[in-house]
Amino acid sequence: MSSQVSALPPGFPNPLQMLLAWRERRFASACCQEMLALHQVVAAQHPGLSGELLYRKVVETRLGDQGKLADDVLQGARVSYANWPIERELMFRDVVHYLAVSGYCRTRGRKRWLRSDIVGVIDAAIPAEL
Repeated sequence: MSSQVSALPPGFPNPLQMLLAWRERRFASACCQEMLALHQVVAAQHPGLSGELLYRKVVETRLGDQGKLADDVLQGARVSYANWPIERELMFRDVVHYLAVSGYCRTRGRKRWLRSDIVGVIDAAIPAEL
């Protein structure tokens, strides 16, 4: 009979899952930093823009001025975060959240975001008033 333990005790975190969750939060944090920097630059260049017009210009700047793709990002953020569970105005946080999740899934080849709740990461990094 083997004395080797083959499974983690109940309630003990799986180190691999913890590493993957850390990578997701790190990716989201980097996305937040990049988007905040772009927001500051674009807001300074276009002081008359606010709300969705400003978000669109920030996304265009990030994606290389691809208007259709920027519209798709804003629509995806609106549907994913601003229309559910209660419809409200689109916020910059929603756009960043959408870009972080879709970007991570695209680079990692995953269909869903399963291991980590990144809302706290984004809420801590992106001010609500943007």
